[in-house]
Amino acid sequence: MQVSPSAETRRSLEQFRHLLFHLQMECGSIHHIFRFFKEESSFQHFDALKELDPMLMPQLLAREHVLEARKSISPEVAREHLRTALELDPQCPEACLELAGLADSAEAAMMWYQRSMEASAKLLGPEMLADLMEDFKQKPWKQVETHTWFKAKVSLSEKALPKRLLRDRRPAFSGNTGTEPSRRPRTRPLPAHGAPL
Repeated sequence: MQVSPSAETRRSLEQFRHLLFHLQMECGSIHHIFRFFKEESSFQHFDALKELDPMLMPQLLAREHVLEARKSISPEVAREHLRTALELDPQCPEACLELAGLADSAEAAMMWYQRSMEASAKLLGPEMLADLMEDFKQKPWKQVETHTWFKAKVSLSEKALPKRLLRDRRPAFSGNTGTEPSRRPRTRPLPAHGAPL
């Protein structure tokens, strides 16, 4: 019978999972990390996490496809790798983040950034995400678990800001300014017909 790990052990293993993902994305391949563990450390955490969650290997394989997409010169080949990544791990925020960069429109990009944030949040769980947000206030940018979530959030904001500015400025060019009557700019009455301007 499998013994359920304590909350503290589970938290430690989840941190290890996201550390693996972060290292994989930054180092270029999970194979480099495996080599490091074999040479420098034991597989204790990795084995414990793999036993706890059978999805670990598909998740790592999905991110290998994300790395292949980053290397690809062809956008279509990159998209194919990213589709494969999402088939292996439907909650792969890194794949969603890359798809946002390949999107054909700002709206599609924002949808993928939003999906990346949602996938990150789902992967972490609401309780851990809330804890990490609190940690972020004290030590900004020190949490590898929220690395992709913040990248997606910043990118989403950058995409949305020009659209918001354009929307906010649009009334100034139309007949209806949307201002209160008392706040409308005062205009000089038109001169009578034939009067000098």
